[in-house]
Amino acid sequence: MPVMKIHGADLFYAAGGADTDLSLVLIHGSGATHESYPPELFSIPGARVIAPDLPGHGQSQGPFPESVAGYAEVVSGLVAALRLSKVVVMGHSLGGAVCLTLCLQKPGWLKGAVLMGTGARLRVNPMIIEGLSKDYLGAVSMMDSFLFASEAPAELRETSRDHMKKADPQAVINDFRACNAFDVMARLSEIAVPCQVISADQDVLTAPKYGQYLADHIPGAVHSVIQGAGHMMAVEKPGEVTGIVESFLARLSA
Repeated sequence: MPVMKIHGADLFYAAGGADTDLSLVLIHGSGATHESYPPELFSIPGARVIAPDLPGHGQSQGPFPESVAGYAEVVSGLVAALRLSKVVVMGHSLGGAVCLTLCLQKPGWLKGAVLMGTGARLRVNPMIIEGLSKDYLGAVSMMDSFLFASEAPAELRETSRDHMKKADPQAVINDFRACNAFDVMARLSEIAVPCQVISADQDVLTAPKYGQYLADHIPGAVHSVIQGAGHMMAVEKPGEVTGIVESFLARLSA
């Protein structure tokens, strides 16, 4: 898999999908990697798929940003380096905040956004940041209780913990601080590209009301709620998520 130097960071990305002029750029959430997106998305027929590990996560090295805007700069740098001209961004949680930031920046290459398990404001329980700061591995071991639906398989929980344990602890702490500082509630009406919002009924971190707020305030946005899934809905219900994204891409191409 390729690695590119983007804003001083050695940025790894996975690629897949179809040979088309439309690219789908997947942006993962706090402490995660590109593997928080299911294999089904990497073989989606409507777009070329690019999924970076953000700096300090997975196979990417630092330096890592300390804000959502900083991560948006990294994604824009990757798009420029790969010379992508027609892009849909898809972001989960922190990644969704990055997508919203890009939507508000309105780069010419941006054609749409999929906003999954995210919100216009992402307040973080101070106990999460404090726990990660004092006992990183101990806090990570407890995180899956917030991330998954009650019936999620144990192997999904273990994989998620492994991703966070392998990430740079300071990068993960900064992820949550960046989320906590993020707030674009008053600017959603400025977004001018088509948006698909995806929520999950058992998500306790970004409940469906977060997605509904996005859909109510972003012009023309569509909101879909997945049943029986938690915050990590993409790996819990990969078929449903991929189907929603595929339909969205088809609407863009129609």
